[in-house]
Amino acid sequence: MESMSSREVTIGTDSTLISEEQTPPTKRNVLIITNTDRNATGGVVYIDFGREAKVGEGVALYPTGTWSETIDNRYNVTMSRISAVASLANTTISIHERIED
Repeated sequence: MESMSSREVTIGTDSTLISEEQTPPTKRNVLIITNTDRNATGGVVYIDFGREAKVGEGVALYPTGTWSETIDNRYNVTMSRISAVASLANTTISIHERIED
């Protein structure tokens, strides 16, 4: 059975867990994370996999930037827990996941 989840999360300057680790038999088939800030001077979001996120490390998502992993594009989607931190408080991201049970 497959479930989809789409949500917005406000990220601050402390690392925040944004998605739990997936353990067999569950697996993540789609992961899309977008920094929804439209202001060019807005906060940069840093995401990391399997550890706490730190400003200046991991994947940087500038305003309107997107990170995408999907089996449809032949990627091995991460099963690790995912955390995020922002360079500015109150930075919003959207997360879309498809998880197979």
